[in-house]
Amino acid sequence: MVLLAPAAAAQDPGIPDTVHVDSIGAFTNTRAIVPVNFYNDEPLGGLEVTLHFSSPDVHVDSFSFAGGRLQSYSVKGTYTPSGGFSIYCVPFAGEPTIPAASGLLGRLYLSWSVGISPQLVSIDTITIVNVDVSYSTRFSTASAVAFTPKYRRGWVKIDQGFGCCIGTRGNVDGDPTDAVTLPDLTRLIGILFRGMAPADCPEEANINGDATPQPTVADITYLIAYLFRGGPPPAPCQ
Repeated sequence: MVLLAPAAAAQDPGIPDTVHVDSIGAFTNTRAIVPVNFYNDEPLGGLEVTLHFSSPDVHVDSFSFAGGRLQSYSVKGTYTPSGGFSIYCVPFAGEPTIPAASGLLGRLYLSWSVGISPQLVSIDTITIVNVDVSYSTRFSTASAVAFTPKYRRGWVKIDQGFGCCIGTRGNVDGDPTDAVTLPDLTRLIGILFRGMAPADCPEEANINGDATPQPTVADITYLIAYLFRGGPPPAPCQ
């Protein structure tokens, strides 16, 4: 068993390191894939991320490191302590520390039973103590000093329409609070003109709610009017 030392008394040594779980909609009636990302501004000697789901009806089928920042490390994996799901990685002897960067940690493959009631399932971090073993969310510096990173929770929206939009449109950057702010405008411009990846929820980028499935300049104009000129709010989700 590979666990990092407790981090209660340690401090993040630089810019706050962060674990960020994406917010998505359920695109099939029983499954969803949720990316988990992390940022660190100094080399890491290991990390552990422990998650808790607000619904007991949602289960983790598996976790994949493929395509993520940790896929080349030999000592990595998951635990399933009672009440949570824990992910870990510790560079083995001869392997480099985890370099400072931002990107994908891996993907959660979730499932639930057919007929589950529509709901918004939050994915939070949690500390679980089983006998004398503690599972939590913590990073370790290259000199083996553990500290607690910031955490941004994610959501899975499960509904009969299987859409991913929540409330009204406009949360293009996937903010877990569903706020519509300047970063959403920046992301929308990036998608249309700078080759950025599409929004995790394409419905959110259709600001004016028209029949065009992809965002257009009209959506940028609409969002600018709302944010800076007292225009109408983004259209409601369907």
